[in-house]
Amino acid sequence: MGIFYHQFTAFGAAAQPMHAAAVQLATACAQHFAMIAAWHIGIGNSSCRAAVAVNSPFYPAIIGQPFGAMYGNSQLAIQAIALGHGGAALGGHAERAALSAGAIPGLPPVPLYTVVPGIGNLQAVLYVDLAPCLNCQFWLNGLGGGVPNPYNGIINGLGATTNLHVWYRWPYTPAGVAAMVAFHGNLLPAQVGIIAGW
Repeated sequence: MGIFYHQFTAFGAAAQPMHAAAVQLATACAQHFAMIAAWHIGIGNSSCRAAVAVNSPFYPAIIGQPFGAMYGNSQLAIQAIALGHGGAALGGHAERAALSAGAIPGLPPVPLYTVVPGIGNLQAVLYVDLAPCLNCQFWLNGLGGGVPNPYNGIINGLGATTNLHVWYRWPYTPAGVAAMVAFHGNLLPAQVGIIAGW
């Protein structure tokens, strides 16, 4: 039980749990935000983006995949566009915005898409452009302020039933941020082609 971090560029990454699903989430994330950026509503290239795989009729399946996705990005959280989902209290972090997108007070969160392994806990997957910062790692583990992690009960603690695999592409460093911004500056076909190589 717990949270496991994977970088796409690490040696042997393709053999790590939920890699294929993470690549599909990264692709869906690029497609989703390319469309939103075209609307010119303030989602820029410097915005970290995230997607979490879910299993809900409210989030239709990505074409060719058995799961849908909830999305989040850092500017979405900062600008409090995520009305009713924490807004600025999310702290401006993409993974927090994505995981909180389906959280409605008083109701259980949208079910995560999970894979049943041969042994052990269920496996869930989250994609985020940048490695989660230390504060986001605390938040994912049920610590820290702002809107609480709605999935804390199933991924952390004694009653946990699910492992959350957090896949990211770039380190949370100045060079990593610059590489992310450059990637977002590509046209969508180029982004999708790059992701296919992850």
